[in-house]
Amino acid sequence: MTAAQTMLYFREWGAVRKHYTRQGIDPKMADSKRHELHRRALGYMKSSKDFTNAEFDKVLAVFRAITQPGNLVAQLRALDQPAMREGELFTAVRVLASRCVTKPGLEDLYLNGMARKIFGAAHGYHDLGELKLAQLKGILERRVAQLSRAAQARGKQAPGELAAAGKAEAEEDPF
Repeated sequence: MTAAQTMLYFREWGAVRKHYTRQGIDPKMADSKRHELHRRALGYMKSSKDFTNAEFDKVLAVFRAITQPGNLVAQLRALDQPAMREGELFTAVRVLASRCVTKPGLEDLYLNGMARKIFGAAHGYHDLGELKLAQLKGILERRVAQLSRAAQARGKQAPGELAAAGKAEAEEDPF
């Protein structure tokens, strides 16, 4: 977990702990319940230090169900986080791909080709999960930087900049 996630985790756990102690549960007993809540959320025991983003979201939803039982929106938002992150990654990789291709409209072909080549995805980048999409985003960021450096060295605009501006095609085809 990131530092921000760790802070959020302990802030939410603190609210759960306070809820338990207000009900008369001994603080040490309340602390032991934390691991039970991990098991309830995940179906298995796991340290909070080792949570994936999806696991973290599930645990937060359980914590919020205790501290905010009437706030269904807060609980559902925590459960919707994986889909939201994935949607943001899809948007980010499409934007980056638009800066790598020579013509608008080729982004899907470019991304599908990369997904097949790098990850062996059967149908393309839509098959990738959150982790692989994040890796693809990193690869695309490096590719955009590489294209920008090459274009600067030649004194021209990078392919995506040409496509975005509707100007003549660039000399290099990223396919």
